Amino acid sequence: MLFCWHFIFLINSRNTINYNNNIIKTMPSSNKVDNINILRSTGFEFGIQRSPNLVWFTQEVNVPGIALGDASKQYATGKVAIPGDTLEYNELTLTFTVDESLNNWREIYNWMRGLAPTRLGKEGNQYDALKKSDSKTVSDGMLIILTNASNPNITLYFRDLFPISLSDINLTTTVSSIDVITATVSFRYTNYDFKTNLIHNTVKDVWETPPSVIGNTL
Repeated sequence: MLFCWHFIFLINSRNTINYNNNIIKTMPSSNKVDNINILRSTGFEFGIQRSPNLVWFTQEVNVPGIALGDASKQYATGKVAIPGDTLEYNELTLTFTVDESLNNWREIYNWMRGLAPTRLGKEGNQYDALKKSDSKTVSDGMLIILTNASNPNITLYFRDLFPISLSDINLTTTVSSIDVITATVSFRYTNYDFKTNLIHNTVKDVWETPPSVIGNTL
């Protein structure tokens, strides 16, 4: 037995679709795509207020994903999945070129040593110590995504960053050419927001500006 399915889609000016003689509403015309340019992997700037040397040496950075999770609710007919109530942010991971004086690598190294409980001076709640404004153990960060014309487009503003891991520096005499040495650092943070309509052109220009006036939150 052979089954043939015929699907007919007719889109009209009233933003509806005629699907096999059934009328289905579509997105209004105001929600049509207004920018078809693709995202460039090389079009970005990144900086952390606590580590200014990273601005010039950043090679790779990720836009962290998020996970909400789910739960289940029991009904007479079975379980039904419902949204969870805990939002988890993935780590922010940064790869950078190490300068010959190890300034950028040592910035992260010293930062992490300052986070260790033995350096807090007194026993107590480490999280409270991190949140003190004068402790400088957490820092805000910014990832500016550029347009195809290399103009600022969207900014991710990270709050309360702190490093949790720093990779090795591997030195060797067995290579025939001079290789660029890179390192990777991973951060945790409170959250991040997307902002548009920037009033600054670079990461360096923005640090003296409060987050509330950097741009409009998406």
